[in-house]
Amino acid sequence: GPISYFKGNYRNVGFQLSRNWDFGLSYALPRTRFGSFGFRAAATQIIKKGENNNQGRGFVNRTGYYQAPVWRSNLSASWSHKTVGASLGASVIGKYHNRGFVAAGWGENVYPIFTPSFTYRGFKKLSVTLSSYNVLDHSPPPNGRVVRGFDLNVYGAGALGRTFTLRARREF
Repeated sequence: GPISYFKGNYRNVGFQLSRNWDFGLSYALPRTRFGSFGFRAAATQIIKKGENNNQGRGFVNRTGYYQAPVWRSNLSASWSHKTVGASLGASVIGKYHNRGFVAAGWGENVYPIFTPSFTYRGFKKLSVTLSSYNVLDHSPPPNGRVVRGFDLNVYGAGALGRTFTLRARREF
């Protein structure tokens, strides 16, 4: 369709700082007669994120505010047995405050995206996977600053809504 919005801003970000903690955990159950089960969890906590754009304000810490939620995490559970497999993943973006753009104290809510998939490997050297990104078609929380109504910089492809993918992979 036609271009509905264009924003071209110049911003001097001479000094940027990002300090984070990354956490991860992975666990696989011993193989059973029902198949193999695995679990993964990964999270990032922003300790300090901001910049000094040399405009006399010094370092501006944006942690927990616009475009810098304190927590982001990815969780998944998977199962495989003989020629089939399935998984369910969740990507969760934590809450943050949207200061200065709407009513004081208002913030973006926690935003989860669920991604299930199913794989069949019963063909000779061929696997077929059907998956869906944002299967619940969960819309991002509204944002008072952005014309589109949500912040694409924070929510990324999740803002596009539900998508389906069919993938075939053959090994040679």
